[in-house]
Amino acid sequence: CNDGKGNFWVGTLMGLFRYNERSAQTIHYQHNPDVPNSLSHNTVTAICPDFQGNLLVGTLGGLNQYLPAQNAFQRLSGNGQNQTQLNNEFISALLCDHFGNVWIGTDKGGVNKYNLFQKKFSAFTHNGAPNTRLSHPTVNSILVEDAQLWIGTAGGGLNHWDAKTQRMTAFRHNPHQEKSLSGDFVSSLLRDRQGHLWVAT
Repeated sequence: CNDGKGNFWVGTLMGLFRYNERSAQTIHYQHNPDVPNSLSHNTVTAICPDFQGNLLVGTLGGLNQYLPAQNAFQRLSGNGQNQTQLNNEFISALLCDHFGNVWIGTDKGGVNKYNLFQKKFSAFTHNGAPNTRLSHPTVNSILVEDAQLWIGTAGGGLNHWDAKTQRMTAFRHNPHQEKSLSGDFVSSLLRDRQGHLWVAT
């Protein structure tokens, strides 16, 4: 991930690396149980800059926000069912939009949304209300387009949330329908310049 400030961030199974192209210096960040503002887990699964250019880092142990002034991390984690915590710390996907929202795909907790202004979490889950329910609790990929949210799951196909109608729709593989999704395990999503949505299964 290029943060636009001359730094390249690389997430690995052994922590987070920052390479500065001007100084050619590499810094390695790791979890340290004795340091509260260290990375929350060494396995980094996703990285994205928010609308202000601050870095968000998803790990197998929750969400971290990089604090450049301290050269440290603030943990936006927890493992609870209230608005101050993620409902699942195993992060599989991360996307930051232009409205101050961080969309977080998790292993068993669906999609969490963290608002950087309100400092609150909300979620779309597999056991939510019928019109907001995901077809599978594990999320692999997320694509946000204004009032539209596309969610790729690990076994439940593709989910589409329309914020205007407040309704979730699932697109699944059907062996009897030629134009259905080719598989229910969706690994990534992409909208091309021609407006086509590409779904990797």
